[in-house]
Amino acid sequence: MPAEDEVKATGSTVTVELRCGDKFLLIRRPDDDEHFPGHWAFPGGRVRAGESFVSAAEREVEEETGISPTGQLYFVDSYPLEETTRTGIQFAFEVTDDIVRTSEFPEYRWVSSVAEMEELSPAPGGSPTHSTGSSSCRSRPAPRTRWTSPPCVRRCAA
Repeated sequence: MPAEDEVKATGSTVTVELRCGDKFLLIRRPDDDEHFPGHWAFPGGRVRAGESFVSAAEREVEEETGISPTGQLYFVDSYPLEETTRTGIQFAFEVTDDIVRTSEFPEYRWVSSVAEMEELSPAPGGSPTHSTGSSSCRSRPAPRTRWTSPPCVRRCAA
């Protein structure tokens, strides 16, 4: 697989809220990360040229967590990436496996409430539409306080 900087990316980003029962997964980005170092966020990343949003979401989940999405896939929302012309798309995947199998990120946490999420340091949040903790960029939407199922896009293969 080519290095990330060698892969042609589109102007879009996907963010994936992984749901396992009443918990959702947050990852802490490395302290030396180019984008939002040390911040807690949902898994996600750039959509590659020629890749669909759904395929990008599945790929990012696999790369960043090692978890295969096997449940329902939901479209949650789209969001502008502040100070750019790029758009982000947020999905939610239901998963039955909560074992993260990657060392790409220094830490991850399954949380079941926004209150639990806000205990993380640095706390994700800052506005209702992002959870990077940065006021200069809206890259990762914050989870809803109550989990409600948005419209299902499709069922993943079991």
